[in-house]
Amino acid sequence: MYRIQCRTVLCDGLFGTSSAAGRPSRHPTSSPYGARMVAIAPPVPPTITLARLTELARHTGSPSVSVMMPIDRRHPDDRLDHGVLDRLVDRARAALDPWRTGVDIDALLAPMRSALERRVVAEHGESVVFFTSPGFAAELEVGRRIEPLCVVGDRFEVSPLVPCVDLSVGGHVLALGAEHVRLYRIGAVGLHECDVDDLPRSVDEALWFERTERHSGAHSGGQTGRRATVRRAHGSGVQQEDRKARLDRYLHLLDHAVLAHVGADRSHPLVVAGTGPMVTRYRAVSRHPWPLAVDLGSTVRLGDDELRRRVSAEVAAATSIDPVLERFDALLGTGLAGSDPAEVLNAAADGAVAHLLVAGVEPWWALWPDSTARLADPVPGAVDLVNQAVTDALRSHATVLVVPTDRLPDGAPVGALYRY
Repeated sequence: MYRIQCRTVLCDGLFGTSSAAGRPSRHPTSSPYGARMVAIAPPVPPTITLARLTELARHTGSPSVSVMMPIDRRHPDDRLDHGVLDRLVDRARAALDPWRTGVDIDALLAPMRSALERRVVAEHGESVVFFTSPGFAAELEVGRRIEPLCVVGDRFEVSPLVPCVDLSVGGHVLALGAEHVRLYRIGAVGLHECDVDDLPRSVDEALWFERTERHSGAHSGGQTGRRATVRRAHGSGVQQEDRKARLDRYLHLLDHAVLAHVGADRSHPLVVAGTGPMVTRYRAVSRHPWPLAVDLGSTVRLGDDELRRRVSAEVAAATSIDPVLERFDALLGTGLAGSDPAEVLNAAADGAVAHLLVAGVEPWWALWPDSTARLADPVPGAVDLVNQAVTDALRSHATVLVVPTDRLPDGAPVGALYRY
């Protein structure tokens, strides 16, 4: 599974529960970079989708500014929030000094300055978060209190938002095989098969236009003497098809058809059900921001009701924290799990982490890669190891789980179950 775990109920009927999570909408801003802002629709408590968090984790830009602050709902009109935000913006400006050459700092901080001109900084939610870098800006309201924070670096500080993620499951289920494909929409009471234009149903159907010329080029010829016949051969012979490349081409075409049908709203996961190798290959080539792989084996003989039941059970089991912690404990010392921060960070950067375990989301500042020892306060050049691990894990579709702070050995900030 490739999703974040927090204590949020699932929705849309597939799992028999509901959620009133809001959905973000985007609109242009007046930033000179042509950036986009995100507004959370009232009146429900704002939440963040995993797809949106992954987008922020994958964003590359230097400098990247992250500013977070709680909203005081007791006195919404006394401008206390404005004073907090103003001080955070001043801290961001001071931290941007090393990037002053070639960066328009006033333009970079303009989205936050514009928030200071509003009567209230945020209409809804318990906290407001700003992300900005050259060419990009985002403002999010979240339904959880986040302590004041200002970070300037080469990536956004997304780890404090992990507990705010909306885990509601809607969207679609793709029953996937080499010789059969079905796409379903997750509805309030079950799965509804979709009629998708140009959906390839098999590898042969998708790649019908490919032809492999096969001939032996062999013939017999007469010859005088004792040996009356000599067999001669020429030509290239049968060329072995690269099955992996052929499968990838098929999955690319399939993914294109699926995403064209799903459309622009991809805030829900695409549940991909099938054999382990097939769903892994699809996840590797898919452009969907949230492919949720479920290994069910072959789905060719599964009816709609059985598929729904098995997908529900697999997703619920995979997103339960207890079995993951049991596996983590059992695999410690085998090379398939670890809690050494340097080992986990290197594995996350290499895409080798399957499940990342985060002991809380408080920053862990260290002079990485020279040391993982925790600093009392951030200093120039320090890196938040928790955020480093979370962003790298999200970039490779790993599962990120928040665990109790005393759950990992020796007070480690992160632990991991490895893919290999």
